Amino acid sequence: MTVLLDRSRSRAEALWSERSPQLPSVVRISTARANEGATWTPIAQAGESFALTETAKLLDALDVGSAVRSEVRRFLVLVLGRDATIPVVTPGDEDGSVSLYWKTGPMSLEVEVSADGPNYLWARDETGEIHCLEDDRKKIVGLAKNIVLRMGIRAKIHNPRWRQQYLGNE
Repeated sequence: MTVLLDRSRSRAEALWSERSPQLPSVVRISTARANEGATWTPIAQAGESFALTETAKLLDALDVGSAVRSEVRRFLVLVLGRDATIPVVTPGDEDGSVSLYWKTGPMSLEVEVSADGPNYLWARDETGEIHCLEDDRKKIVGLAKNIVLRMGIRAKIHNPRWRQQYLGNE
């Protein structure tokens, strides 16, 4: 997809092309002339989400079906932001699902993702309150995104160099 800004009408138009990447991408909308083209940057190169890149590596190491892998990636794109921490990724139950587990200080989050998408969430927030959701994908994504965001903020405050430590650069 190429996004161009039409300055004369002040609106963005999306034009599809075969050259456009079919993976999560960061689109830079430019006020340059249309013939100068748009710039595409994959998320991994843009630094959009360190956690997304690292979690994808963990997911690739698991022996899971392509449908489950696709749903896990979709869930991660929806949930992980720039400051998100990296979950532990393990095979789930016998149905071929994947379990994602985050822990930051007193907070923890577990989400089970199957070929049908996220279907179970268990979480403990910073106040100690326990949250449990089943089979409501929108609520699971919303709550997971909120808790992962708060975990990322907490990790950044308490250990700003956690990424370097994770990579073994410290």
